[in-house]
Formats: sequence, C-alpha cells, structure tokens
Amino acid sequence: MTSPIDNEFSTRSGVFTTVSPKVSMRLNPFGEYDYVLADALTDLEFERVRMLDGLGHADEDDIAASLFAVDTGVEHDPIVGYYRRLFCGYVREGDFRANGSSGGMATWLLTELLRRGDVDGVVAVAHTPGQNALYQYRVLRSEEDIRRAAKSRYYPVEMSGALKEIRETPGNYAFVGIPSFVSDVRRLQRDDDLLRERIK
Repeated sequence: MTSPIDNEFSTRSGVFTTVSPKVSMRLNPFGEYDYVLADALTDLEFERVRMLDGLGHADEDDIAASLFAVDTGVEHDPIVGYYRRLFCGYVREGDFRANGSSGGMATWLLTELLRRGDVDGVVAVAHTPGQNALYQYRVLRSEEDIRRAAKSRYYPVEMSGALKEIRETPGNYAFVGIPSFVSDVRRLQRDDDLLRERIK
C-alpha cells in the first residue's frame, strides 16, 4: 500500500513529522511543502501515518462526535455539524474589527483567552521577519504578537515546528487553522496524549 507521505493529495500540514524523526518538511520548486522521508518507516510508524491521514480511520464527523456529541445542550445539523447556538457579529472593542478578518472575532477571542490565563500560547500563522518564508506557524505568547498576526494569510505553511515547541513546553494552547489543518491536529490528538492535553 502507498504511504500517504507519497500522496500528492495530503494536506502537507506537517503532522506526519510527529510520527518519526525520519519525516521532515521542505519546500519544493513550486513553493509547496512536501514531506521528505530519510528512511523507510516501520510498520507501526506507517500505520500511524495512515491514521493521521484518515485512511480507513476517523473522519471529521467521527472526530466531532467524540468531542461534542456528549455535551449537554449541543444540537446537530447534518450540514453545520455540532453547535449550541449560532451567531454572527463583530468586535466593537478597540480596533479589532478594523485590523482583523471576519469582524476581528478570532483575534479578540484569542487575546481574551491569553489575558484571562486560559491559554499560555496561541498557535497561528504569523509574519516571520528575517526568515526564508514570509509566514509560518508560530507559538504566540503575547497580546501584541496575536494582534500582529491578525487577518487571514494565504501562503504555504506547515506546523511541524510549532508542534515540536508545544511538545517541549508545558502549557495550554489554542490552535488556529484552515479546516484541513484543524482536522489533522484533532486526528493527531486521538493518538497523542500530550498534544491532546495541551492543545485545547
């Protein structure tokens, strides 16, 4: 069976790097991230990669059900998924709305979580001055850094470095990402107790 590492349709988020030090990331000539395999994976490592890619394992509906179906007051819609109540809105405080996407809600919420001590860091795509890549996943630990990372970034990124930092640094973390990356993190948490505990 072909490894998902070789599959051009993989999200290439960087989660496979948590399976083995044999797996790393690199930019290809087209400016996209690819997995690089230094040596053959063991059967156990190969199976973990397949689990993380969702091949024959939990899909988004399974993951959502395990997280939210047992919560009191949670409704389910086949299109929307699990929810308590649905709202639309924007932030009226300060300049969050003017400097954010989607009304500034994510930036405001993340700074509030940090300010209240609910999280110790926020994993998000942010500008990386002095690096080869303009943006990358970083662990942000101040309100100023979170506010500087506001707005959506449509740029090739992967999260292997941020996952490594979370693993090495105890604390509670919030994670922001596109749906496929969030799904990759949730799948990773099903098989990784440490990341399940630290990424809230």
